Amino acid sequence: MTVPDENAPKTGKTDQVLPEPEDRRERPGGRERTAVGEKLREAMERSGVDREDFGEQ
Repeated sequence: MTVPDENAPKTGKTDQVLPEPEDRRERPGGRERTAVGEKLREAMERSGVDREDFGEQ
């Protein structure tokens, strides 16, 4: 009996290898991320919502 591909173990040769957490922290955010953040900031400003409104409860 063979193992279906979707259940096979993931390796560097069989599937995309995710970066280590240290690698992810070193990457810059990029323009798209900044643009999304700016749109969110503007929308929150228009609606009168502040980041602190979403604090821990």
